[in-house]
Amino acid sequence: MATLQNIRDFTRLSLQTDAVDLPDSLVDIYANDALTRVLGLRDDWPHLYSEGTLAMVSGTGSYTLNSASFNPTTFTTIESIWDDAVFGRSFIQIDYQEAAGRWIGPSASVTADPVYFSVYGGKVYLWPKPNATRSLRVGGYRNPTAMAAGSDVPDIPTQFHAGIEYGVVALAYAQQEDEQLAQVWKQFANESVMVAMRNLFMNRRHKPIILFGRDQIWGMSYAEWIRRNI
Repeated sequence: MATLQNIRDFTRLSLQTDAVDLPDSLVDIYANDALTRVLGLRDDWPHLYSEGTLAMVSGTGSYTLNSASFNPTTFTTIESIWDDAVFGRSFIQIDYQEAAGRWIGPSASVTADPVYFSVYGGKVYLWPKPNATRSLRVGGYRNPTAMAAGSDVPDIPTQFHAGIEYGVVALAYAQQEDEQLAQVWKQFANESVMVAMRNLFMNRRHKPIILFGRDQIWGMSYAEWIRRNI
């Protein structure tokens, strides 16, 4: 596991320089930039996902993300909403423009038990407006935490930390206008991130099995498993 201080030290050691020519403030910018670039490769990072609650209020159809309406308050997008008061019913996500065309205007004052939700403009909308006040369960994603103190670690699984370090060195060489070494370290970073991606996201495969009597286990293809469960 690499801390921000480890990244600073590794970068200066690789470039054979010191804190005067390569200050912490510059390395920190590179480190957070490298982190953002890697996280930008996907939008479904498991460590950024969490579940919590939304305080639904009667007559209120919109709720600002990252606000006190949500617990935790760090949600920046919502993927799922469930209503335990209605046997764990899952809300259906629909396009905001489509929903607005139906429920905004003459129907704006209509309240009922909401069934749909939209995420638009930093807010979550419930359609139609709720006619009751209660807590809903939600699942969604937060923004990554930037590194500032030397003890901070990249807000990403540890298998990506080496790729972050290599990427910082590449950015530092680019700042020194050494394009050849910048490309070499960029390649190191890309390969390290690619391996980490494969290990984190590709190793979820499983081969479902089915029993055919007399304790015999027969392998079942994914296509067959889908066919049997739809």
